Order: sequence, then structure tokens, then C-alpha cells
Amino acid sequence: MASSLTEPVTAKYLTLGTMRFLEVERSRAEWLGFLRSARDSGVVALHSSSEYESFPLLQSLLGQAGTAQPDLGYRHIAKLAEPSFDDAGFSGQRLTEKVLAYCVALSTPILHDVQWMWRQGLGDDVQRRRDFAAALDDIGRAVSDLKRQGLIERFLCFAYSPAFAEAAIAHEAIDGLVAYRNMRERDYDAAIARCGALGKVCHIIRPFDAGAALTSTDQTPEQLLRSAIDMPAIETAIVSSNSKDHLAQLAAAIGSAR
Repeated sequence: MASSLTEPVTAKYLTLGTMRFLEVERSRAEWLGFLRSARDSGVVALHSSSEYESFPLLQSLLGQAGTAQPDLGYRHIAKLAEPSFDDAGFSGQRLTEKVLAYCVALSTPILHDVQWMWRQGLGDDVQRRRDFAAALDDIGRAVSDLKRQGLIERFLCFAYSPAFAEAAIAHEAIDGLVAYRNMRERDYDAAIARCGALGKVCHIIRPFDAGAALTSTDQTPEQLLRSAIDMPAIETAIVSSNSKDHLAQLAAAIGSAR
């Protein structure tokens, strides 16, 4: 397996989102060089989802890196739903199976952060929160077991609504949030502030508002990024880019460290 970082992170850092890997063509050697270059420039983590079309490519590259470049050393943030859309409720067994599948696919002994989602019943957020509250004991046991086995480090909630975010972070099983945040989207700021007060963390997605902020303001990408992560609880920004130079500039802007 490719090596992974297990030490706690204490400074803000940049995470490479892998969803758009297929937008460019590279040979395997070029992709491995890209991953090495990004890591060397200060990108600390990879964000992935088995739902992304790019996931098989990432899986293949990390499997190859385990042999060719065993010191690649990324942290892993993996996106998973439990329960998913068609499930009747939460299952600790399914959660464990999904975590184990990610560890195998990503050639890592541990998922450093799980971006967890309660997707069942998205059309009724009040009922969804009730179902979540009713499942808290099961969630807590499953998360504790995964941590005890060394399979996950933290369990973070992508809430789909600020109300669900507030409900989630109040409970011990939830170590923090994953949320959208940029110059326009600030709906989760109260929940992010609450994370900080509770000693929990937040990872942010879409710091450039899906690219809209890059054309609607005269601020530089570095300025936009620093603004997006300016709350104390925010640990990392997840950025999708296939440019080595762009990633290096953004990593430097927030002081990512090797």
C-alpha cells in the first residue's frame, strides 16, 4: 500500500480534489509526476469519491504509486453516504464495508477523514434530522469501532442543510463538517463557528464558487482562497485543479507544509 500520513495536522493546508482528473490527458508516468509535484509543493490531502468517473484512474495510480513511489504520503478524505438515497436507515455494517472498500481502492490503511452524508430522505430535512437523532447510538458505535480498528481518523459530516449541520456537530460521534464556503456561499458560517467552539474542524469545498468568483471579482485566486478559509475551525480547502503551478501557488498562499 502507498504510505499515508497519520500525524495530526495543526496548520491550514490545501487538498487536491480528484473529480476533474479526466479533463486532461496524461500518461501514467505523467500522472504520478503530477501527484508527486503537488505533494512536494504543499498539497497535503486527496479528496475522492467512488462515485466520480475519475475514481478508477485514481485507484490505479495510487496502486502503482504503492510500488513505484511508496513515500507519496497523502492524507485521504473520502466521500461516502450511509444511509444512501434508497436505504431504509443507517447500517453500521454497510458503513464499515464502505470504509474497507475505500482503504483497498486507495491503497491506504486508513481514511484520515470520512466525508459522511445522510442522504436518505433529502426531501424532508426535519424528518431526516429525526432519523439521524434516532440512529445516533448506532452511528456512535460504528464510528468508535472504525477508530478503534485504525480504519478512520475522523468522521466529518456533509450536512446538506445548516440545520442538519448544527444537529450533527452537537454529538460526539461527529468530529466536524465539510461545507461549501466562498465569497457568496456563507450559509454554514454559524455551524463552522460552532465547530471551532467545540474544538472540531471544518473542511471547505468550492472556495472559488465553482469558478464564478474568479470572473466576478478583481481579487486574485490566492486572496479568494485566504478569504474562504479565514475562520479558525477551517482546516483545509478542497480545490480541483490539474495545474501544478496553480496548486503550488494556492498551497503557498495558505502556508501548506510538507
